[in-house]
Amino acid sequence: MRPTTARVRLDGVDRDLPINAILVGGVVVIRPGDRVPVDGEIPEGNSRDDESLLTGESLPVDKQPGDTLNGGAINAHGIRVARTTAVGLVMGGVGVYCWACLSS
Repeated sequence: MRPTTARVRLDGVDRDLPINAILVGGVVVIRPGDRVPVDGEIPEGNSRDDESLLTGESLPVDKQPGDTLNGGAINAHGIRVARTTAVGLVMGGVGVYCWACLSS
């Protein structure tokens, strides 16, 4: 469900990086039709996300500045930037438990 790369904005330049190189606080650029690579917060701009695989909701969900993005959702339209709030296995808060299971 999660992409293997993400478009990251570094020093004003967008670059595709492996998903494991994304850091909390980093800025990702999400194009129309892209799967949201990480959990994040929208600093500006409006859009809609298809969260049907995550929530079962069949209609796209409106997103505005200050709203959170869920990794795995699909950006329905418009290019958007997001500030990363969680990466890797800790996405969604469930990952800490999953990581503990994998480590034992």
